[in-house]
Amino acid sequence: MNEIFTGTINFSPKKPTVVGINAISIIATSAVIFENRLK
Repeated sequence: MNEIFTGTINFSPKKPTVVGINAISIIATSAVIFENRLK
């Protein structure tokens, strides 16, 4: 997760807001996938 987050920041250093939204989306998506696996 940290590697994806850091990679996104390095890829778009001029768009911190967009990077933050992308990071939240990635974490949220991962949480949903993980929750679905538990069911």
